[in-house]
Amino acid sequence: MFEATGFGSASSCPPEAPRFRMLPVAMLLLERDDGVARSAAGVFALRIAGAALSYALTLVLVRALGATEFGIYAQLFVAASLLGLVLPIGLNGAAVRFIPEYLQRGRPDRVAGVVSVSRLAVLAAALLAAVALGGAALLARPALPDGYFLPLLLAIACLPLLALLDLYESFARGFGWTILAYAPPYVLMPLAMLAALGIVIAAGGSANAATAMTALFAATAAALATLAVIFHARLPHVVGRAEPRRHTRIWVLAALPLVVVEASRALLEQTDILMLGAFAEPAEVAAYFAAARTAGLLGFIAFSVSALAVPGYARLTATRDKAALQDFVRGTLHLSFWPTLCGGAALVLVGRTILTWFDASFAAAYPALVVLAAGFLIKAAAGPVEYLLNAGGDQRAAGGIYLAGAAVNVAFNLALIPALGLIGAASATTLSILVVTALLVERARRRLGIVSFLRPGGGCFRPRERPDLQEEAL
Repeated sequence: MFEATGFGSASSCPPEAPRFRMLPVAMLLLERDDGVARSAAGVFALRIAGAALSYALTLVLVRALGATEFGIYAQLFVAASLLGLVLPIGLNGAAVRFIPEYLQRGRPDRVAGVVSVSRLAVLAAALLAAVALGGAALLARPALPDGYFLPLLLAIACLPLLALLDLYESFARGFGWTILAYAPPYVLMPLAMLAALGIVIAAGGSANAATAMTALFAATAAALATLAVIFHARLPHVVGRAEPRRHTRIWVLAALPLVVVEASRALLEQTDILMLGAFAEPAEVAAYFAAARTAGLLGFIAFSVSALAVPGYARLTATRDKAALQDFVRGTLHLSFWPTLCGGAALVLVGRTILTWFDASFAAAYPALVVLAAGFLIKAAAGPVEYLLNAGGDQRAAGGIYLAGAAVNVAFNLALIPALGLIGAASATTLSILVVTALLVERARRRLGIVSFLRPGGGCFRPRERPDLQEEAL
C-alpha cells in the first residue's frame, strides 16, 4: 500500500548496502557524544513528565469546571498559545541559530546583543498586540457570548508572558542549557497552575473559565520568572561584561521567515479547535480538546525519536554519505512507526473509556480520537522529515510546505466542520497532515535522494536518483 504513493519502490539489497540495524539512531548518538545522549535523555524525560502533568491538568480542569466552562477556557487557551508562538516574531528561532554560532566564534558581545535586542523587541511586540486585542475585546463586548469576556481579557493579559517564556526557552536552548529550557514551561508551569487553581478555589472562588485563566496567568508568570532569573544569573559567566554588539538588521532578516514557519505550524496543529469553536457549543469543543490531547500522547514517541535522530541527520548530511544517511533514516522510521502503531491500537481499544474519565458525554468524541490518532501514525511513518530537509539546507522549502498545509487545513475545516462536526474537524487535521507529509517526503526524495517513508517489511529503498541535486544538497 505504501508503494502506491510513489515515494519509493522496493528492491533486493545491493551487496554494498549497509545492513539494517535495529537501533542505529541510539548507536550513532552514543558514538557521537555521551553528553549529548544524556542531554537528549533528560529532555525526553522532562517532556514525558510534562505531557503527563499537562494531561492530568486537563483532567482536573474538566472535572472542576464542567464541560461548558472548560470549553470556553480551551478555545481561549489554544488561541493564546498560538499567538504566544508567533509574537516572538521569529527571534526565538534566530536566537537558537545565532547564539551557538557566536559562542563558537568567541563573540560574547554579539551573544549579549542577541539577548538584549530579542528581549526588547518581543516585549514591545507582545505588549502592542495585547493592547490592541484588549481594545478590540472591549469594543466587541456586546457581541461576545455569555461567559467569554473576562476569560478573554485574562487570556490577552497572558500573551506577553507566553511570548517571553518562549523566547527565554530559546535563549536557554541556544546556550545548550536544555534542562533549564524545558523544565519551567513543561514541568513547573502545569504544577504551578494546579497549585494556583487550588488556591483560588480554596479561597472561595468559583471554578469557571475565568478562574482557570487566572491560574494560567499565575503559572506562566512563575515559569517565566524562574527561567529568566536562572538564565540571567548564568549569563555573565559566559559573556562576562561584554558590551552588547547589535546586528539587528541581520537578525530580523533571519527571523522573518521563521515567523511564517511558526505561524503555519501552529495553525496546522490548532486550527481545528479554533474553528470548531465557531460552529459548535463549548461542551463539544471541550470533548474534542480532550480527544486531541489523548491522541497527542502518541506524538511523544515521534518526539523522542526526533530528539535522538536530529544530531545524526546533521552529522551524516555533512559527511555526504548518502547510503549511510538512508540507512539511518530507515532506522528512525522503524523506531518511530511501530511503537506509535502499538500506542494507536491501544487507544482504539481503550480510548472511549479514557474519554469518559473527563466526562461521560465525552465518549461522543471517540471517533474523532481515532481519526486524530491516524494522523499521528502518518507522521510517524515519515519520521522527522522536516529536520532532514533542514539538515540538507532546504529549510525554506519546508517552510513553504507548512504554509501551504496551514492554508489547506483552514479550507478543510471550513468544508468539513459544518457538515460533520467533531469528526469533520479531526478529518480536516488528519487530511492536512497527510498532504504536508506527502509534500515533505517527496521534497526529501527529489532534493536529497533520501526516502523518508516506511514500507512494511523494512526492505531496501532505491529512489530515483538525481545526482546533481543530491551532490548540491549533501
